Amino acid sequence: MKIKLLKIIYILAIIIASIQSWSYFDVQAGFSGLSNFCNFNETFNCATVENSPYSTIFGIPVALMGLLWALL
Repeated sequence: MKIKLLKIIYILAIIIASIQSWSYFDVQAGFSGLSNFCNFNETFNCATVENSPYSTIFGIPVALMGLLWALL
């Protein structure tokens, strides 16, 4: 039971790290908003957030912080 739970957590961490790294490199390359997986409409649009002042904390992209957190 405990080993199964650890495997599930490990797989979820890999999935989250993959999404975060894609988001981070998308923003850094300047492609944000072109093919973002969560741009549904004007109200629910991740590219708007990625290009806003709220996408960084002390100059560090939030996506990079999420990636590092998932890898821990």
